[in-house]
Amino acid sequence: MAKISRTGFVMALGVPVALLLVHIGQSLAADVKGIDVSLPAVAAQSPAKVSTPAKGVPKDKSSLSTVTIVAPGGKVEVVSAPAAAKASVAKSVVSPAKKTVVAKVASKKLEVKAAAEKKTAEKKAPESGVRQVEIETSLSDLGYRNGFQFDGVQSIHDEAVFFPVPKDANIQSGRVRLHYRASAMLHKQSNVRVYVNHVPMVASSLSSDGDQVLDVPVRKSDLVTKDGFVRVEIKVSMLFSDDRCLDERINGGYFYVKPETSLLVTLRDEASSLRGAWDLLPQEVKVGLPSGAVTQEVFSAAWALDELLARQNKKVSFVRLPEVGDIVIAPDAEIQSVFHQVAAGSNVSLIGVGDGRRNAIALSEPFDVTPFYLLSSKWRSLASGSQYQIFPLEQGKVGSDDKYRMLLGDMGLSTETHYVDRIVEWNFVYSADKLPAGYAPQSLEFDVTATPASVEHPAMFYVYLNDVLQQAIRLENDGKTHRVSVSVPKEGLARHNAIRLVTQREYLEGDCRGDLPRFPVQIMPTSSMVVTRQASEAPKEFLELGTYFREGFDTYLPKSYLQNPAQVLNLLTRLVIDQALAVDVKRVQFYEAGAAIKPEKPFLVLGRANIDLDYQPVRFDKGHIQVLGENGAKLLDVDRLPGVAIAQIVRTSSVSGLWVAPGQDSLTLTASNFQFDHDDVSFIDGSGVLLTLNSRHPGGVRLYYPGQRSLLEWIEEYRYWLLLAAWVALTLLVVFLFRRTRQSGAPSGE
Repeated sequence: MAKISRTGFVMALGVPVALLLVHIGQSLAADVKGIDVSLPAVAAQSPAKVSTPAKGVPKDKSSLSTVTIVAPGGKVEVVSAPAAAKASVAKSVVSPAKKTVVAKVASKKLEVKAAAEKKTAEKKAPESGVRQVEIETSLSDLGYRNGFQFDGVQSIHDEAVFFPVPKDANIQSGRVRLHYRASAMLHKQSNVRVYVNHVPMVASSLSSDGDQVLDVPVRKSDLVTKDGFVRVEIKVSMLFSDDRCLDERINGGYFYVKPETSLLVTLRDEASSLRGAWDLLPQEVKVGLPSGAVTQEVFSAAWALDELLARQNKKVSFVRLPEVGDIVIAPDAEIQSVFHQVAAGSNVSLIGVGDGRRNAIALSEPFDVTPFYLLSSKWRSLASGSQYQIFPLEQGKVGSDDKYRMLLGDMGLSTETHYVDRIVEWNFVYSADKLPAGYAPQSLEFDVTATPASVEHPAMFYVYLNDVLQQAIRLENDGKTHRVSVSVPKEGLARHNAIRLVTQREYLEGDCRGDLPRFPVQIMPTSSMVVTRQASEAPKEFLELGTYFREGFDTYLPKSYLQNPAQVLNLLTRLVIDQALAVDVKRVQFYEAGAAIKPEKPFLVLGRANIDLDYQPVRFDKGHIQVLGENGAKLLDVDRLPGVAIAQIVRTSSVSGLWVAPGQDSLTLTASNFQFDHDDVSFIDGSGVLLTLNSRHPGGVRLYYPGQRSLLEWIEEYRYWLLLAAWVALTLLVVFLFRRTRQSGAPSGE
């Protein structure tokens, strides 16, 4: 064995020690994967000594990227330095011989440790001031007000729904929460599967013990999409028996997906863009208004935002500055005074509130709410900035075409291919206020393509409108696209219309124990709704108000609401949503108490106003108001029920409108539900609709004013007593005449 010199031995021992020190230095840097180590060639000549970083070195390890070991004169220092200082530190590592040894270490153990430290840092992020919020979007929010249901057993059903996800958000996690109810008669092998973006996430057997909830975790990568939507598909295998030859007519199977089914997204409450801040708004939104009386422009803007948020199923409340809200509507001067900042020249902007850890959306002069409508439409992709400035544009003329086609795919109908073994359904809902102004639906035209069967098997296609069967036809068995046209009856329409399409194939022959073949069927993207121009006619019932008001209407409010706008804003919003009215907030006018109102265009009036009317069903000038049923039974006494409001369709000499006023002049409006379609008079209060009636055809229900009784009304009220009195008088008259007759016919001697 060769003799080893002392210098060689020291160098042989020094290199491993130096590498060990490098390993220790790597542990001090949290986010370091590769470490550059500069060593003088004479490092092994002196004992190594490790010193801690100087006070000037940052404590945040995430900003440290280099570990440098310097060993001139026998001293070794392990220093964690910021990346920016790497170059300057490296320059100080110079040996007299100008010789260096560079080593790069990428330890898998260190990478795992760095990843663990990163996860720990993310978990601790909320503690540093950034809170996490959970955004929930339900089927009801998407228009499925009643959810949807699968019927028909021994088959597979599926339905795909597209849920929107927040833009520009730091998404942490998500889950699909499936609320369902399944028939107790289904076979134990029946199951439900949930797919997210075409990827299966979970499969679960069905439970028939009442209402059930199934939580399905969603990967973070599936929530970050280019188009801002997540596709959630629900597939259900509904089996009634393992005997395929069982008569299906005895089954009672169903699977009901409730409207509470939702996508929940958890994200960090931080936003750098307007659309991001809008998506981060909580379920209960606070809107800050200026202190004191508000201007007409501020009131109109608050109403528009209240309506827009309520249509997204958010609950809105109003506060007064300096109390901070999620949205602030105030002049620039007041925003600057309260928040000590202002976005000069911007109509809509993000401002920091509190300690600056969260942003609020500020709306200032000229209080134009147009950007907020862009945030809830396809134009939201333009809202990636943090400020908006409004430039008024002149509107062009509306087209004069008498007929339009609206693609059903844009209205919510799924145009994806469905696979049918026995039955498959499509469901979507459209609201009357989504149609072009002045137009009404004439027909639905479905372009249907179905695979031909190898044997002649009838395939049926059914169309339902608001659960009423409109048409049932047999599809052609040639594999080509065929158009199915369905007329839309006016009497079958409502404000929110549910359309359900069903394709069903009956197998009349063959081996019942064989596999049921599945065939594709598709409602083509060219399917459309045909809408035609409709003449504006005076409305005779509430359902016709949406069409009559489609071109816009004037709103008249008591001027006292400017002092306390929160008193009426939610009521106004509920009214226009329930009645599907396209509100124009720029046409709001305020009237003084007792001032005369002379509408010249379709109008909405709130409060006890002085209106020159040609026709009004309920007359407030007649005093006490009652509603009587058949046989004069008292159904409603307005004066004895505080908080009752009366909504009625009224008419001036030239236009018609809706008038909502409290039953008693001293009370404020408290109604919270305006969901009435027919008739022209409705009595409502805070609990909902109490009673509706048709003043032109009252039937057994009519209005009655006790203080303004005519002779006929007095006779009508006391008719039973009058009949009794007449009967008694007639009886006495008969007795009197009978006695006179007996007395006159008696013999003179008696």
